[in-house]
Amino acid sequence: MTQSTVVDEHDNSDEQDFAVEDRTRRTRIALAVILVVLVLLLAAIVTFVVRLSTPAGAPEAESLSDGLTWVRSIYGWGATEDEQLYGPTDVAVGPDGTIWVADSQRFQVVGFAPDGSFRTLVHQGPGVIFPQSFNVSDDNELYLADYAHDRIVVFSPDNVLLREWEAFQPMEVDVRGDRVVVGSRGGVGLYDTGGSLITEWGTFGKGEEQFDVVRGIAIGEDGTVYISDTQNHRIKAYDQEGTLLWVYPSQEDLERFELSEDESNPFQIPTGMTFDAAGRLMVVDPFEFAIIHVDTTTGEEIERWGDFGESDGLFGYPTSIAYDADRDWYVIADTANNRAQIVRIEGSGGGIVAAARRLAVGPIWVCSIPLVLLLVALIMALRSRRSRSNQAVARDEIDDFA
Repeated sequence: MTQSTVVDEHDNSDEQDFAVEDRTRRTRIALAVILVVLVLLLAAIVTFVVRLSTPAGAPEAESLSDGLTWVRSIYGWGATEDEQLYGPTDVAVGPDGTIWVADSQRFQVVGFAPDGSFRTLVHQGPGVIFPQSFNVSDDNELYLADYAHDRIVVFSPDNVLLREWEAFQPMEVDVRGDRVVVGSRGGVGLYDTGGSLITEWGTFGKGEEQFDVVRGIAIGEDGTVYISDTQNHRIKAYDQEGTLLWVYPSQEDLERFELSEDESNPFQIPTGMTFDAAGRLMVVDPFEFAIIHVDTTTGEEIERWGDFGESDGLFGYPTSIAYDADRDWYVIADTANNRAQIVRIEGSGGGIVAAARRLAVGPIWVCSIPLVLLLVALIMALRSRRSRSNQAVARDEIDDFA
């Protein structure tokens, strides 16, 4: 090979190296610009989502009980007066997340989506007259206590009457699995989901195994039945056969409260109750304006949240409570304030699954688009850098060989 040929090859190699380096430089600049734009876009979207996720007029944290976070309030589903909630007495959450509210003053049960938008009405017309209490089963059937007609009626979510059975003056109903517990003015009945009576217990009165208005029922995972004996100012626990496990406060407790200046009955008229994902039994008391966590082995109060008021996050004679494990929030029938409130409480046990679901169904998902683009850009930048490194090594080897 002649000297001129070697020089020409070196010149061509230098030109090619220069062209490659120029393209690489332009690629780096383009990727850097793309990365900056995507980072700024992602920051802007995150800021927008955070503002979007914060409801307008949300109460200041210092105005709420420690550990309680207000999510939203639902007042109705339209602009007219008859489309507003009026003295809601009971709430429940369906397996699909539907928030059901008993608007007993207008004799109907209203279904709302988790975001508070209207979904459907159940029981319009001359069917159930007074749906004071109801519950939703795992298969999304609504069990309504029709006090006026001494019966339990079961509806589908699209307002189809499925079945009914007689129950004397039913005031509260809870369903779990294949068991339905119905409370009345002075007793409790245990049924299967078809309406066949399994057992019943209690009479009207003040004795430990008597009742004066049952307005709260919760069935535990082990089948234990927890009951708000409302007008007797106490709660009770029974096994599945109706054997009394405990009552709180007992007569001895009440006497101790009267003698002590430091102790008093935590309940005035306990009503609705539910379990959360942590297994806590939560009871609402209208006259305490509070959600009360009680010990499932004794009935004693462990902690409470809430205070009286009309502002969001405060309560006006709340009568019912339900828990949505998927979204890790509680729904409260805020009766005197004519609304249903959704709140979160620390320690509810929703865990990672509930948090992931909230992100998946919430507005935060819109961040996924620029985030994916950002990841793609980063991958391209890393691949480009690796390619440049390989090219540099190859050139060094060629130069060494030459």
